[in-house]
Amino acid sequence: MRFDERQHVLFAYFTEYRLRDEKQVGDELDKLVGKVPVGKRLVLDFTAVQSVSSKMIGVLVVFNKNCRVANVDLKFRNVSPAVMEVLRVAPLDNVLGVPDEIEFKKE
Repeated sequence: MRFDERQHVLFAYFTEYRLRDEKQVGDELDKLVGKVPVGKRLVLDFTAVQSVSSKMIGVLVVFNKNCRVANVDLKFRNVSPAVMEVLRVAPLDNVLGVPDEIEFKKE
């Protein structure tokens, strides 16, 4: 994962084509919750991701719950159609829909 912070939003970009190592990704996501100030937005960018394992969906569900408990506004963006279908079944589609203008606004 790589990170970028803009406009008080922390962007986390997955760099793997397939999200299959749930232990590694889960550990990274757990650490990530602590980096986001309470009440701020965290955006997971799935641009590079084309598939996710079923165990990885479980990791994302737990991460979503941990963000809610920590009062972090979690959003997903740039999700491929294949991954989108899996997220809808999870159901994690409720964390989708981050507008692109967040990333491109001038500070």
